[in-house]
Amino acid sequence: MLRIILTVSALALVGCGGGVIAPKPGDEAYAPVVQQNALPPVIPNGSIYQTGRTMDLFADSRARNIGDIVTVTLQESTQASKSATSNSSKSSTANISAPVIGGIAPSIFGKPLTASFGDNARGFNGAGAANQSNSLSGQISVMVVDRLPGGVLRISGEKWLELNQGKEYIRLTGLIRDQDIDPSNGISSTKIADARIAYSGSGPIGDANRPGWLARFFNSPVWPF
Repeated sequence: MLRIILTVSALALVGCGGGVIAPKPGDEAYAPVVQQNALPPVIPNGSIYQTGRTMDLFADSRARNIGDIVTVTLQESTQASKSATSNSSKSSTANISAPVIGGIAPSIFGKPLTASFGDNARGFNGAGAANQSNSLSGQISVMVVDRLPGGVLRISGEKWLELNQGKEYIRLTGLIRDQDIDPSNGISSTKIADARIAYSGSGPIGDANRPGWLARFFNSPVWPF
């Protein structure tokens, strides 16, 4: 019976500590937008001005249409700190005097008879602090996947780097204003609304930085001690 209990407990721990599913390149959520029905190539009809490459007289080549490329400069830096302190205490004392009978208080060996429940005192002291800082810099080129009213563009894309000891990736989605794009089709990540930026990696180095399933179990809120 004990062997069955130990076996079931081990299987339950293994099931609770399943490995993290590593992301893979080519996720449909970050796939580039490609027109299903591509237009046939336009035959050049001029040496200077061509129909397929027309542009307004006072317009520039900034990204503003679906399928255009925007280069995002990552300039992310966050710092957070938190501290908490709590103190509580409680004490109580209970004494009961003996009743007076016939005008005489009972006593033992000349000492008044009293009942005491003793003293009770409890106290709690707690303190906690946390500090965290993150920084991310670099560049990633993404594609305009949707155009919303008011000149708002939805961008999405990913960048993968395959190194000797694994893979690293950057994924980005968000909303930008076309007027915030500079003439070189670049924009800072601080001007992206509803931004979703992910930077991580996979491989031996990433596995070494991730605790095992048993360590995660002992550090989880499920562990009662």
